[in-house]
Amino acid sequence: MPQDTMLSTDPKHDGLRLEWEYKTPPSGPVWHCTVKRLTRDQHWKTVHVSSWTGVMLDLADSMAQEVQTAFFYGGAKDLVRAAARVVRRAKAHAVTHEVW
Repeated sequence: MPQDTMLSTDPKHDGLRLEWEYKTPPSGPVWHCTVKRLTRDQHWKTVHVSSWTGVMLDLADSMAQEVQTAFFYGGAKDLVRAAARVVRRAKAHAVTHEVW
């Protein structure tokens, strides 16, 4: 991802949206995280959706930071990869903190 300036002079997309929605299904409380990008034709395209529970939320700030970095310095695929990578780390973090 080499670049001459902080922001691309020819962006592949124009906007980034990270949405967190709290739900309370019968199985217990959960947060739904949705990552969207604004395309050149001004439509929001969902690129990632995940569900977060418990201590997974310890990495919510990492999700915001890494998705933003991928948005500024990479392409659409980098955005998807960054979100998926954080979710994997959050799930691993939750497993290490499970109470038996």
